[in-house]
Amino acid sequence: MEYKKKIWTVGFISIILVIGSLVANIYSLKGKDFLKQINMQMGSDASKDLQQADYESIPQQEGSQIAQDTELVSQASAQSNWYEMYDNASQEIIDKYNAEKDYLTYAANTRGQIVKWGKRNLKVFIEEGEYKSTILSALNEFKNTFSDIFTIEETSNKNLSDIEVVFEARPTANPNSLELGKTMPQYNDNGIIQKSHMQLFTNHPITKQAISKSEIYSTFLHEMGHAIGIVGHSQDENDLMYASSTRSTYSEKDVATVKAMYSTAEMSSETKQQVAQNKLEEAEKYAQKYPKEAVSWINLAQTYYAQNNYTKAAEAYREAVKISPNDANVYIGLASCYYGSKKYDESIECLKYAQALNLDEYQRTRIIELMSYNYNAKGDLDNGYFYTREAIDANPYDKNNLGNFLIVCAKTGRKNEARTYLANYLQQKPEDRNDPALKDFADVFGL
Repeated sequence: MEYKKKIWTVGFISIILVIGSLVANIYSLKGKDFLKQINMQMGSDASKDLQQADYESIPQQEGSQIAQDTELVSQASAQSNWYEMYDNASQEIIDKYNAEKDYLTYAANTRGQIVKWGKRNLKVFIEEGEYKSTILSALNEFKNTFSDIFTIEETSNKNLSDIEVVFEARPTANPNSLELGKTMPQYNDNGIIQKSHMQLFTNHPITKQAISKSEIYSTFLHEMGHAIGIVGHSQDENDLMYASSTRSTYSEKDVATVKAMYSTAEMSSETKQQVAQNKLEEAEKYAQKYPKEAVSWINLAQTYYAQNNYTKAAEAYREAVKISPNDANVYIGLASCYYGSKKYDESIECLKYAQALNLDEYQRTRIIELMSYNYNAKGDLDNGYFYTREAIDANPYDKNNLGNFLIVCAKTGRKNEARTYLANYLQQKPEDRNDPALKDFADVFGL
């Protein structure tokens, strides 16, 4: 969601936040409709929603026939009510032909890149709790909707999951945040998702009461849209992936967008440039309009970061620090900017400060991983090995962590240790045996 977009490491971690970080409708919540507005958490403009069946039910030749009939009717009775009704009906049909069937350009990331999974089968971990049965029911809705794209398998092993779902009362650093959930997909430079981490908040940001099961149901389905690669939001309030939607099922346009994502190899370079420019302008305008909201600067920082403008991104993160000095995600984001600028000591200093804050498990893991990247980039193999080992122990089935650990082991002569970790990984994830990089590692370490 857009109130808080997520922070990732260069080449390995990209965010959304999709992740749902509630960027668009903060101030609209102050009116009489605020409870409706926060039901799903994000926000933007609206345009007409048109069902795909409506497009396909009209023969292609009918458009020209409509033009001929309209001309005849106009000559015969231009002033009649009957003509006006016919003319309006004709315009509705024309509008349906012209309207977009999906919102693919809004689903792309800030670089205009389509983000998606590179495999069909997804394993989902759901934390135990009172809402688990509701999530399983919503997951079944997702499975039925996208059965032609994904197969879904529940797993009790969080480390082996592709999508990890956990519950929190409220966001740790910003308990007054208006978001009901957020999703942080990690994807590589090619836009292929490696893992998605989803947090669902169980207390209402306004009333402070427990979130209803129907709200959890809808929020989960919305966040699943982000977990499978919808980085932005629909601009149509009739879609579940609209920023503050109250729907509990995917619209036809939602489904069409996901299908377009998973059937489209890549957007044209011109489209990518336009998407990137649009998102940057939107983020800049939002920061100007709401300069006292940390989420404004975080959103702007992430937009600059995704476009490799690390200097501008760092400036925006520093503005966010002034407003939200106890938010570890802001320091992780700032550290990522320093890493991208090859300012490794500054990045490490940021991360050490963040370690002293109130962290959740996901943040602790990200800090350790970033520490390992910085020390390895500096050539400090002792600290590089220490943090890379911590990262792989925290998440032994993360391919990026494994690759970094194997490289450090190769450089420091820890061949037996590397062989043990690689063998364990391949035993648990045999589908990766054909991965070219892992094949090379297996040859190096004699597997």
